[in-house]
Amino acid sequence: MTSAPPDCPKGPDILVVLLSVAGAILFLGLAALLIWKLLVTIHDRREFARFEEERAHAKWDTGHNPLYKGATSTFTNITYRGNR
Repeated sequence: MTSAPPDCPKGPDILVVLLSVAGAILFLGLAALLIWKLLVTIHDRREFARFEEERAHAKWDTGHNPLYKGATSTFTNITYRGNR
């Protein structure tokens, strides 16, 4: 009796495996970035709403700043005599 050579299955296609792994990594990365952006946006909107509410309930006068001094100054030129 002669034995036939065993039939070996064909190996996996390396290009398909590499593209599948790269696509999965890209998809998971983009999904993570989108979820992170969504969570940050929700957090920022809540924080801004809280800030606006606190600003609306402020007890101090917001129209005048006692520390601010205007930028307008008056200088006298001592060499100018007005006789031109």
